[in-house]
Amino acid sequence: MEISHRKFIVCQPVRWKCAQALGMLGDKKGTDALIRALNDEDQYVCAAATRSLGHIKAENAAGSLVNVLKDESWLTRLNAREALLQIGKPVVEQLIAAAFSGRLDKVLTQHFIREAIIRN
Repeated sequence: MEISHRKFIVCQPVRWKCAQALGMLGDKKGTDALIRALNDEDQYVCAAATRSLGHIKAENAAGSLVNVLKDESWLTRLNAREALLQIGKPVVEQLIAAAFSGRLDKVLTQHFIREAIIRN
C-alpha cells in the first residue's frame, strides 16, 4: 500500500484521507505506509498517520512514534502520545530506550509508561 504514487504527487487532502482510511480499516497491512506518512511534509497527514497507527495498535511503529514525540507540530506530538498510549504495554521498552538514549525526557517517559500500563 502506498499513500503516494511515484508518477505523480498526490495532494494533501488525498494523503490525509488515505492515512485516516487506513486506520479506520483496522488492518495492520497499512502499517508501513502509515510509518512512511509520519515523514510527510504536511502536519495533518502526519497527525492522521499517528492516529491510525494507534487505532490499529501497530506495535512495530512504536520506535517511529517515539521519534514523532519531538515533532515541531503540537498536533502531531499530541496524536503520537495518544497512539503510544493506545498501543499500551508493548511500547514501554521503546520508551525506556528513548529515555536512556536521551531522545526523551526521563520524567515524561515515566509518565508515559505509567499511563500505558494503567490504560491497558
